[in-house]
Amino acid sequence: MNLYTRMALFGGYLAPAMACAQSLAPVEPEDSVLQPVVVTGAAVHRMRWLSPATVDIVETDAVQAGQLQVNVSESLGRVPGLLIQNRQNYAQDLQISVRGYGARSTFGVRGVRLFVDGIPASAPDGQGQAANFPLGMAQRIEVIRGPYAALYGSSAGGVIALYTGEGRTPASLQAGVAGGSDGLRRISTQAQGTVGTLNYALDVSGFATDGLRPQSAARRDTGYLKLSHPYDQGRVVVVVNRQTGTAQDPLGLSRAEFAANAYQATPNASTFNTRKGFDQTQVGAAWEHRLGGGQRLESWVTSGDARSRSTRLFPLQHS
Repeated sequence: MNLYTRMALFGGYLAPAMACAQSLAPVEPEDSVLQPVVVTGAAVHRMRWLSPATVDIVETDAVQAGQLQVNVSESLGRVPGLLIQNRQNYAQDLQISVRGYGARSTFGVRGVRLFVDGIPASAPDGQGQAANFPLGMAQRIEVIRGPYAALYGSSAGGVIALYTGEGRTPASLQAGVAGGSDGLRRISTQAQGTVGTLNYALDVSGFATDGLRPQSAARRDTGYLKLSHPYDQGRVVVVVNRQTGTAQDPLGLSRAEFAANAYQATPNASTFNTRKGFDQTQVGAAWEHRLGGGQRLESWVTSGDARSRSTRLFPLQHS
């Protein structure tokens, strides 16, 4: 039997087996094919940025629900790239750092721009404080990180912008009281409403504490009034911010003092009554106009009167 005869016989035996295998293969119905899946990151009306900026938005619930509403660090602790250190010393305020910017500031906030309703809360030299943020009526807080923070001004390593709610109908009035250890107490009142085409929002709060350490008591009274007039293509906003208070400074402890008693104050703090007092008033106006095509024009002007007095001790430099 030659080679060709053997191949023909082998093909005859293999053909029925292949036909049987093909007949047993399941036939997929048309409805088993997966349908296309469309994933949308955010609704169009919620897309604030069309550029690749790194932005985190903290909504009202995270700012107010279950919070004392005294320090902005209460609600921004989970924002990546943002470090807020509450030094429990109201004479030095919070230390805010965005991707390293502002980490070397010994008091106040530097390198990070602060805004309230589009109006700067930072001085022209870049220094600011978050103590005057009206957390009781905050609608959202936006944190901008990276190079696109330069949209809010040069030499800005980051931006923290708080936006309050608009006045609404019917008018509303609410109040809150909070208390805690070390003599902490806070009382606040918020009112919102409309008068004709003018919307208004008012926040008044008072905060005081005896402090965790001796010579660390603090008191702070703030008031914030916002008037806004919307029109077809934009709106005009006027804000008035008032803040007064005092804060004692217990100063820092040496390693030996901290090991002996971490809750003590240095003797010099009581001897010289180290403290800080502040009295600040700010008036600002902002104008926003939509140009179409996702573009808009913003302009603002602000004026303020700030007076601060402090008594601190600094180590002498010996040559």
